[in-house]
Amino acid sequence: MKKTTFAIIILFFFLLPTTGDCRLNKSSFSSLIKQSELILEGSVIKIERIGLLGGSATIKVFRVFAGQYDKPEITITWGGEVHDQAIESMTTDRLLFLKKTQEGIYTGSHYGRSYWPFSSRVIDLKRTDLDSEHRGFFYEYPLTMVTFSKKENATLFVGKKETPYGKKISFISMAKLKKYIKSMTVLQKKFHNFKDLNNTALLTQSSYSQGTLRAT
Repeated sequence: MKKTTFAIIILFFFLLPTTGDCRLNKSSFSSLIKQSELILEGSVIKIERIGLLGGSATIKVFRVFAGQYDKPEITITWGGEVHDQAIESMTTDRLLFLKKTQEGIYTGSHYGRSYWPFSSRVIDLKRTDLDSEHRGFFYEYPLTMVTFSKKENATLFVGKKETPYGKKISFISMAKLKKYIKSMTVLQKKFHNFKDLNNTALLTQSSYSQGTLRAT
């Protein structure tokens, strides 16, 4: 009897949902940008469940900040893992950090922290200004699983703002974030271009050397 009771308690403990920031290991904001093939802003217009925890969402695209995408809508998916980030509401606009799988499906670039909910929707603003000072993100879970350098903190955070539930939380400005993402992607492109140019030069030099050896 005691063994059975103990086994039930242990089972119940493991079935309890985990809460708080212990769900995920932290990763840097720079790595989130680097590992994203597509960064865009949009509004959720459709949600579908896949199994118990998995699902997909159709997003109406407002703007693309990194990568190439010219369609008015995009569909993203998430898996059935307990701690994966799911989109459960159509009442919040989102900034999405995405990558494409081998099957051609878009999903979050970093597990559990790739779909950032805006503090205000476009339709809730008096002016439909996507760069309004009121548009941004409260730095709370799962965003707290993304770390920022001192420079990024000084650039992107604009103090604290009050949430709908009365708590003041550090706030990330979308207007500043847009400029920062653009500057980061430009630097990445220059780096890759330089790397490709350097590799081409090395190949050319290698081919020339091999040709000279064969000629002698």
